[in-house]
Amino acid sequence: MLQGLSTSFSKRWLPDEKVQLILVGPSGKKWSICYLGNRSNPGLSGGWKRFSLDNSLEEGDVCIFELDNMENYTLRVHIFRVVENCVPLKRVKGIRSNVKTKETKNQTVTVKKSKK
Repeated sequence: MLQGLSTSFSKRWLPDEKVQLILVGPSGKKWSICYLGNRSNPGLSGGWKRFSLDNSLEEGDVCIFELDNMENYTLRVHIFRVVENCVPLKRVKGIRSNVKTKETKNQTVTVKKSKK
């Protein structure tokens, strides 16, 4: 599962190679994520799915990635929920998610409804 990031954000703040990023969630928990910066559309790969499940991301939720430490590529993730009381997601076999990215001052990701 690849979560795309905007090219302008990636080129300005992240390396143009494959590296491990650290995402720090709202609770302070950390996830190691594979960043593929050596592609025409850079994005997050290995570990992104676990991050999204662990944080119960739902359709319409917005993630803002704030570059916290450039030396070890640590991104603090702020999650704004479309629904205040979220229900933790459960993995359902055969369902893939479709995610759209949009850039603001930081990197913003809006989670779209999963396709069957």
